[in-house]
This record gives sequence, structure tokens and C-alpha cells, in this order.
Amino acid sequence: MDEFERRQLAELFREDDRLRAELAEWMARREAEASVQKSERDDILYREHDNNAPAAAAADDGAGLCATDPPAEDGEDEFTTAIEKFTETTTRALEDDARELALLRNENRELKALLSSALEKFAKLEGRVDALTALLGQQRPKLWTPGDVG
Repeated sequence: MDEFERRQLAELFREDDRLRAELAEWMARREAEASVQKSERDDILYREHDNNAPAAAAADDGAGLCATDPPAEDGEDEFTTAIEKFTETTTRALEDDARELALLRNENRELKALLSSALEKFAKLEGRVDALTALLGQQRPKLWTPGDVG
């Protein structure tokens, strides 16, 4: 795994952590709101405390994500497969973007070279015009300014 892939995975893990924290916060707010119920009168509030102990986790029977999913024979579950597909797709997209960026950078260099060449030619032409004007003995016309009374 190269540095680019490591950075991408680190970014995915940070995003996953952020989303999990956001979900936990939302669930806590939801549970808090659900535990406070209004009675028929608006000025009376009461709390219900049902068994707050978390339920025991179901035993892992090797089945898939749903009861209808067959167990994974090769030791991989759907989540792992989905993560691998996501990683492959993301890596391909990032590689495509990197190739596109390289092409755009090359095109940018070519355009800068063309612009530089055009500016050099323009500067040479400007110098020739000044030289011809001096040879002909003409001066550049003086532009009118607001202070001129004429």
C-alpha cells in the first residue's frame, strides 16, 4: 500500500469516526426526547424509566447481514466485500482524477509557453514601431489633459 492509499484510508476512517459520533449524538438526543412525555395537561411532565440496561448481543451464527443471507463461505462478510468494492472504486476514481490533473497541468504549461512567446513577439513589434516612429521623425501625439486650455 503506497502513501496515497494510506492517506485515502486515513481520510475515510476519519469520516467514518465523524459520522459514527454524529449518529451517537443523534441517538442520544432521540432517546432523551423519547423519555420525556407529555401528559394530557400541558404543565405536567413525567419520565418513564424502562429497563435501561442494554440488551445482550445476539450470538454470531455466521449468517449474513439479514436472516435470509447465506453465511459467507470464504470467511468474508458482506460488509468487508462492500468496503473492498468501495475502496477499489474510490481508488480507480482517484487515479482517474490524478491522470486528468496531470493532463491539465501539461496543457497549462503549453498554454503558458504559447502566451510567453506571444508576449515576446508583441514586445519586439512594439520596439520596432518605436524605432520606425523615431526614424520618421514623428513624435507621439500629446494627449489632451484637463489642465490644457487650448
